[in-house]
Amino acid sequence: IEFKTKTDDTFTGDLKLEIEIFGNEEVTVGSENICTLTINDIDHPLGFMLGDYTMTGNDVQTGVSTWNMTISKDEEDITKVWFHNLTNWDLPDLDFYGIVNNEKTIINIPFGQSSKKKNSAGETLNLYGCDFQYVKETGSLEVTINKDEAGNVLGLDFGNESGFAVGTKPSSLYNIIFPGITAVKN
Repeated sequence: IEFKTKTDDTFTGDLKLEIEIFGNEEVTVGSENICTLTINDIDHPLGFMLGDYTMTGNDVQTGVSTWNMTISKDEEDITKVWFHNLTNWDLPDLDFYGIVNNEKTIINIPFGQSSKKKNSAGETLNLYGCDFQYVKETGSLEVTINKDEAGNVLGLDFGNESGFAVGTKPSSLYNIIFPGITAVKN
């Protein structure tokens, strides 16, 4: 089977196809005869910033640490991105979102948002802001997108106002990264 794609520099969204294979007298097809194919639209408005980053921050448990973080697109909202491993705690479903401004220079990450991840007691893990004294249940952090002259992303600057904490409530935190986080695009 051959598929030809057309590039037109216009974002139209991803295309999902379902392919079903049928047998005949000479070929028998098993029960796994349906395949779903997704063709990703490479012209996503936030495509320039999606991908892997190397984060550096001051982890309350291990001190200055470096870890990998991934930014992916939202499937429905072209202004939203998802951070996986934002807080150096690489667990499935522990993803948090940010909203990119119209100029594509700032990502706003809201505090108090819930992930899909639950702890062993069945409680949802949430994202909080924190500085060296206080946990922030509300508000947000503005992350600056640093670009070169050609518009390529060099990295992200999380500033010195707040870091991140993950927990079930502000008094029950599992992971804390202090302010001063940076990220370099891989």
